[in-house]
Amino acid sequence: MHSMDWIEILACRMTIWFLKRGYGANCETKDTDDFSDLAPDEWPRCASCRAKETVDFLEEHIRLLKS
Repeated sequence: MHSMDWIEILACRMTIWFLKRGYGANCETKDTDDFSDLAPDEWPRCASCRAKETVDFLEEHIRLLKS
């Protein structure tokens, strides 16, 4: 792992912590599933669900950096 990778991983982990602290990122269901009968531009997006999507992306990014 390169020296800059650990800084990037640290920044991602801090972002994940802030997202979870601020938005929860722990809904039991996804808002996109709950409102599947609406068009995507009409979804009343849940902030916690959007945070969870971002957390998932960042965790995958960290996994790729480590590999």
